[in-house]
Amino acid sequence: MHPLLEPCQLYTGKLTKLGYPVVAQRLWREFFGDYPKHLEVDHLCCNPACIHPKHLQLVTHKENLRRVWMRQTHCKIGVHPKTIENTYKTNTGRLACKPCMMFKELRRTISRRLRRGKNKMFNLRSMPSLNA
Repeated sequence: MHPLLEPCQLYTGKLTKLGYPVVAQRLWREFFGDYPKHLEVDHLCCNPACIHPKHLQLVTHKENLRRVWMRQTHCKIGVHPKTIENTYKTNTGRLACKPCMMFKELRRTISRRLRRGKNKMFNLRSMPSLNA
């Protein structure tokens, strides 16, 4: 049987704000022994409270973040589907949602123009399009 077909074993003790067991590292050591400090535990089942040994895997932080990104189907706001066409790499190397960034730029532009002159009207045609 595939390990992920087995049901999760949920930790019933104290959880962190993100839903992880407070003693997650200690539980790993009980199951598998010590592990290098540069690795972290990835929950293959995507359930942070799961302590099923077959649902846990040691990976680097970079790999863990990549897996989280691959599991997401929508942007952080949850409105736009995450597709190759909808995402781009920022100057810092992070992936971002194009429609959300365009909306953020639009809000910034409107705010800047309103601060310059309280009663001045601004030309909406000069604003970036949300359809681009």
